[in-house]
Amino acid sequence: KQLSSSIHSVGTSKRRGRNSDSLFIHEHLTLAESSQRLIDVTARHKKQVENIARESARWQNDMHFKLSKLAMMCQDLNDESAKRKEQVEIAKTDLGQVKEERNAMASELDILRARIALYEKQEMETVEIRRMLREDENETMRMTDRAISERDLIIDDLTVRLQQSLDDLEKKD
Repeated sequence: KQLSSSIHSVGTSKRRGRNSDSLFIHEHLTLAESSQRLIDVTARHKKQVENIARESARWQNDMHFKLSKLAMMCQDLNDESAKRKEQVEIAKTDLGQVKEERNAMASELDILRARIALYEKQEMETVEIRRMLREDENETMRMTDRAISERDLIIDDLTVRLQQSLDDLEKKD
């Protein structure tokens, strides 16, 4: 611009003074507008940065709260899991004892069944022996009755003979 102003400097010095003043004012106004726009953009940017910082801080606080809550939930789950694990161990121990008792009872039941079978067999044998004894007893009684009857007959016969012998002896005497 200085070149063009020096070329036109002849006869234009008055005009140049007015033009340079208006150019200066125009540049000054443009510079002022640009400065104002820069200030506005800077203020807007600053507000955006502050908003982003606030949002970021709020988001971080929310995430920290959620993370703390999640950590507490995990701890509760771990505690509950430990309790359940302990209960499972107790249940396994109890189940083992119940199985042992059941097996012992099953063995005892087998032994008792065997004893009952033996007692039933012995009872049947006893009943059979009693039956045989009764039959033998009845037979023995019949035989005894016969033997007694025969003895009585012999005694009667001998008594009669003895009486005759005594009678005969008395007669001889």
